[in-house]
Amino acid sequence: MDQDTLTCKFCEQTFMKSKSLEDHIRTHQEASYSKKEDSNNCTEKASTSDQDKLFVSADFEQTQAESRENLFKCDICEESFAEERKRKLHMLIHFDEKPFQCKICEKSFKKKSCLHQHMLVHSEEKRYKCNVCDKKFRKKEGRIKHMLVHSDKRPYQCETCEKRFKYYNSFQGHLLIHAQIRPYKCKVCQKRFVDKTRLNLHALIHTGEKPFRCDYCGKTFCSKGGLKTHITSHTKPHRCDVCEMRFQFPYRLKQHKLVHAAKRPFRCDYCEKTFCSKRTLKFHITSHTGEKPYGCDVCEKRFQVVYKLKQHKLIHKAEKPFRCDYCEKTFCSKSELKIHIMSHTGEKPHQCDVCEKRFHTRGNLNEHKLIHTGEKPFACNICDKRCNTKGSLKLHMVIHSDKMPYKCDVCEKTFKRKQQVKQHMKSNHFKKEA
Repeated sequence: MDQDTLTCKFCEQTFMKSKSLEDHIRTHQEASYSKKEDSNNCTEKASTSDQDKLFVSADFEQTQAESRENLFKCDICEESFAEERKRKLHMLIHFDEKPFQCKICEKSFKKKSCLHQHMLVHSEEKRYKCNVCDKKFRKKEGRIKHMLVHSDKRPYQCETCEKRFKYYNSFQGHLLIHAQIRPYKCKVCQKRFVDKTRLNLHALIHTGEKPFRCDYCGKTFCSKGGLKTHITSHTKPHRCDVCEMRFQFPYRLKQHKLVHAAKRPFRCDYCEKTFCSKRTLKFHITSHTGEKPYGCDVCEKRFQVVYKLKQHKLIHKAEKPFRCDYCEKTFCSKSELKIHIMSHTGEKPHQCDVCEKRFHTRGNLNEHKLIHTGEKPFACNICDKRCNTKGSLKLHMVIHSDKMPYKCDVCEKTFKRKQQVKQHMKSNHFKKEA
């Protein structure tokens, strides 16, 4: 007999579906109940009926349990299904087979419902319009999800770390991080991920594929999300309504607006200097405490901020993935490349509001401003001398050490300062040549 058929315990009749079997067994139950009407003795009638009920009910429950065990099972994960059709549909999950194909773009799907969903992409009709930015959507759900972009609402909160999320999918993915569940594994390098989206993005690293191109600068990206974020660096969609300065990210605009409000609500307990944001204050405090919480696990060098540690780790890997298009020099980080490119373009976007001198980086501008304020926040722990910049302090500390880091290229004599080498070269070697 076919292993996919289900058999009745009472009459051995066979069925293809468990639902059909259950309906059939009830006919045996009803037949047993009708015995009550055929019996003359009331006592015997009740006794016989009750026994028959119990007998058939027990067999019915047993048969139900056995039929549930013998439902249509998946050969891989052993999940059971009431119908063979549903089992076959489920089996597609375990294989790359995608039998449902779009006739327009030939993209394939595992389920017919997914194909129907996809067909909306080719439809030009977008009935649902955003009331804020007039963007249109094919589905109502798309508009509802989009509206969160215009609001500060983050309705989904993690109970472990209290982090909040705008979107349910992001929230669900975050929960897997705490549970340390990474069910999706890369077939090439075995690295695991919390969701399929991140796995698919990672897979592009092995293929080298970057199918998404920026129309502004021609740069290519692995993902549509990466391209979308990059485009905002060109468009800078978030504009200040006071000075019309534009920003790439909304949090940057929010932080900038504090400048116009003249609010600096975050005060340093060490020097009473005030800051616009809590993050800036936290970073400033490390200049007083000397705290460097992020340590390199290779050379044990420590850093005040985590992005500096990430940048430093590339040194050990000998990786310099960012190449200059002007001179082909390579760099460890994107920020280093960006600063280097300014040496070719001459761009100095950061201007001092006191003397109008311009600088490549905001850090250099902030160091320069200390000249106008007279502030010297960096103190030597040996002689109490104070310096404007961290670099100046580092240079000063050589005096207290036995280090002679600067060497003459002609006679190989060493010096503590670079200026001393120049003076030595001028006084001794250039004079002799003359």
